[in-house]
Amino acid sequence: MSKLIPKKIITHQLKKYPNNRTSGFKYEGKRYWLKQTESSSIVKYLLMMDSSANLKKEKLVLKKFTQLKIPVPTVVDSGESYLVLSDVGDNILYLLENKNLTHSEKLKVLIKTSTALAKLHEKGYSHGRPSIKDICLKNNKIYFIDFEENQLGKNINQQQIRDLLIFIHSLYRFFGINNESIKKIIKAYKQNGGDKVWARTKKKMQTWIWLRYLFFFFKKSGGKDITPIYWVFDFFKSQTNL
Repeated sequence: MSKLIPKKIITHQLKKYPNNRTSGFKYEGKRYWLKQTESSSIVKYLLMMDSSANLKKEKLVLKKFTQLKIPVPTVVDSGESYLVLSDVGDNILYLLENKNLTHSEKLKVLIKTSTALAKLHEKGYSHGRPSIKDICLKNNKIYFIDFEENQLGKNINQQQIRDLLIFIHSLYRFFGINNESIKKIIKAYKQNGGDKVWARTKKKMQTWIWLRYLFFFFKKSGGKDITPIYWVFDFFKSQTNL
């Protein structure tokens, strides 16, 4: 394990933020992120399962992806209950919401993001939960973060389909019902190595299309999580020629 950061610095951060799932700190001018296991409770156990196991799984995925030259944070240090990760910039959602970007500039960032996801899938891997808040941009390069839902060894086709649906859902959460921008973003995904996953996802959505009628009743009142599900179904129904 790297000795870039003295243990006393990490111990200080652990004591300073005992209840923070993720916290940032600087050492010698560089920014790092500390991820910790959460304190146990019945509710957290039901929602997160074993947070310690999730952390270990994420460490395994990060190390594997680093070896494969897939853009992810570097594991700088780790222990039974924590990971220290290199900084890989701001997440895409933060950039889009907080930077003074034009619509065209936002679209370019998201096309770059969808292209990176396509390349990840083309290599035969998946993320697990690639919403735009779990993907970062630093020095004009896309990085993937938060792999707690990645399932190494599971059916990769199903995982990639899930990835694409979660990604499109997160786009609708940001853009709303505007699907012209989303069409361009997913077209870039398809053209940069994601065509096979796109085809499998369209086929899967055809078997689920009846659910669109169920979510129809929530298309205006389902909030930021439920309403975009209807829009995702609508997207696949309308983009047969994408």
